Amino acid sequence: MAERIIPEAKSRSRLLSFINEYKDKTGTAPGSPTGSVQINVSGSFSGSDDLVWVSGDHDGLGIGAGAANPPKVHLDVNHSNVAWLDADTGGGESVTFGTGLTTKGKLYYLHTGSSEWKQTDADVQESGSYQMLAIALGAKANVHGMLIRGFYHMDSYLEGSFVAGRQVWMGDATGYASVDKPTASKAIVRQVGYCIPTSKIVYFNPSTYFEQLP
Repeated sequence: MAERIIPEAKSRSRLLSFINEYKDKTGTAPGSPTGSVQINVSGSFSGSDDLVWVSGDHDGLGIGAGAANPPKVHLDVNHSNVAWLDADTGGGESVTFGTGLTTKGKLYYLHTGSSEWKQTDADVQESGSYQMLAIALGAKANVHGMLIRGFYHMDSYLEGSFVAGRQVWMGDATGYASVDKPTASKAIVRQVGYCIPTSKIVYFNPSTYFEQLP
């Protein structure tokens, strides 16, 4: 089992001393299945431009904030650059519960009886109206995960003309999202996010509200 090192750093100098002592040691990379590193810090702490700690009247940790945009509350998460997302990839909050084989990039709902992820369809009331929605991140829900909120490059399964700022809806094609609001009789109208300025990238944040057209 990999050694677990937990320094109690009471000052910046003690933390730097710890880092200098261990920086050339050979060991397991943090985050791998067989090892972990934990650092408990009180006082000043700093890291790369993407991890910023500000101490003072409003102590806070900034993730992706950078030195130019320090955190203003206890935890600031700054999604300042999502343009690099490849087609049919995304990130944010995801889950690995539920069952079923999935198609990466398609829109799914969690079936209330079987706990299986099934493809949405705005033309069928029981296919994504009131249930939890998610975008498949791979071929198996309980292995690759399901994105429940975040950013996704919807290259393959987005209908309509992408325009920054437009709403994105559950589509009437199976497993698709759409920038065009459903209009067919009995169709389910449910918003799932917004288009952002980078083409095909959507801020995915499904609404809990839905309506069925007459």
